[in-house]
Amino acid sequence: MRKRNGLKPKEFHELEFQRGWHEFNWDTVMHKLKEYWKTYRYLDDVLSHIGSLKGKQILDVGCGIISVLNIIKDAGGICYGIDPLMDQYKKLYHLDTSITWLAAPGENIPFGDANFDVAFCTNVLDHTGEPQKVIFEINRVLKKAGYLVLTTDTFQKEELRDPAHPHCFDNDAVHNLVQTSGFEIIFERTSLIRAQVYRYLTNSLADDHVKEKILVLQKSSCN
Repeated sequence: MRKRNGLKPKEFHELEFQRGWHEFNWDTVMHKLKEYWKTYRYLDDVLSHIGSLKGKQILDVGCGIISVLNIIKDAGGICYGIDPLMDQYKKLYHLDTSITWLAAPGENIPFGDANFDVAFCTNVLDHTGEPQKVIFEINRVLKKAGYLVLTTDTFQKEELRDPAHPHCFDNDAVHNLVQTSGFEIIFERTSLIRAQVYRYLTNSLADDHVKEKILVLQKSSCN
């Protein structure tokens, strides 16, 4: 497999996308990110199911540069973000020092069992090598009755995508992933649009057949 700058094609594509946040004022990015989560990812409803984040251990899997942690960090939780390319991201940006950022894939989360109260995995599963393994790993590091907030784009039929998106899910595939991994769905909404925070910042939202699924999942207390 040919590499560019030492990166595999998928990694190169991901890194190039993340460079794009440089064109925006960071305060504006954070403000618009919060707007986006409230409008298109139903943040208020999501948090109402999870409850207070104060003192909770919170993990964002596949966090990238623009993480939900940035907009919930003041709620009193202890926040960690992991991403396979985090070491490269740290060279590009000065990341929030109140959050612990680590380089790690979702298939091999570098924490012990039952470590976290809440996990987020936002628009990430279709980027991963092994989506089912990622969900199993998140289940492993969550405490009993812990919560996973999962979002992923859903398609009406399978499509061939780009190197950064090796997977394509329909609604049934998403349900099968989570329900065979020891989770119960306690909240489910379908967004008005596909995941596109970057387009939201540039006022160029696309409206097509792809929609983002937003789920709040709870780990079985028996696990």
